[in-house]
Amino acid sequence: LSQERSLAMLRTQETPADDFNKSDQIPRTEPFEQPNAAQNGAGKHLSGDTIGGLLPAIEPLAESSIGETLGSSPSSDKNDEDDQGFAPVLKNRNFLTLWAGQVFSQLSDKVYLVLMIALIESRFQAEGQTISGWVSSIMIAFTIPAVLFGSVAGVFVDRWSKKTVLVATNLLRGALVFVLPPLLWISKDWTTVQNLPVGFGLMLGITFLVSTLTQFFAPAEQSAIPLIVERRHLLSANSLYTTTMMASVIIGFAVGEPLLALADTLFGQLGGFADVGKEVLVGGGYAIAG
Repeated sequence: LSQERSLAMLRTQETPADDFNKSDQIPRTEPFEQPNAAQNGAGKHLSGDTIGGLLPAIEPLAESSIGETLGSSPSSDKNDEDDQGFAPVLKNRNFLTLWAGQVFSQLSDKVYLVLMIALIESRFQAEGQTISGWVSSIMIAFTIPAVLFGSVAGVFVDRWSKKTVLVATNLLRGALVFVLPPLLWISKDWTTVQNLPVGFGLMLGITFLVSTLTQFFAPAEQSAIPLIVERRHLLSANSLYTTTMMASVIIGFAVGEPLLALADTLFGQLGGFADVGKEVLVGGGYAIAG
């Protein structure tokens, strides 16, 4: 019995190292074998069709897409060319009406000064007397409103209707020119005031009023342009406005005297008073502008 007990104790104390090694030993893995290049076709030259099948399909860009990518296209370039110059703004009916009014109004302004010189020469200039003093007085009366009301007029024009200002100033200037002949006829026998003929004083007053109305007309016209013209055409519209203003100075003074003489002749042939044809021409120009 003691011998069997001793054998049992030895069995329990014995560590099964072999079993532990067998159970906990990590199995060795075989090294990864590279596939044979000859078997899977590696190393062979890939054809174009094979590469094309592997890559995603790329669609060619259309001509319009290229134009949009570059920021321009043949059609847009053509439209840009069509938008250049004065033609686009002249196709605008509202601007065309405004510009026509500017032409008649500014030509009438210049011819009005020629009319004043003609009236001085025919009614007030004495024989052997220079005309420079008379003309200087008219020019001063025409210039003072620009100094007094040039900056103030724009403030009021911004608050008023531009169309109303344009129409009213032209019609009022035309009316002032139309009343000039009867005023001169009434005052022709009046005595002078401090060696100044009353008729000439009336001419100075009318000239002052005409110039004052012009100070309201000019800013109203300039501020009306952005209201009726697209932003992309503003440069052309403003250029045409400036060109017309400069051209009216040259044309108005150049053709003013022949036009006034022709107006007197035609008005006399139509049965009217030959001496009022000049005033009818200038007043009619303002009225048409309105």
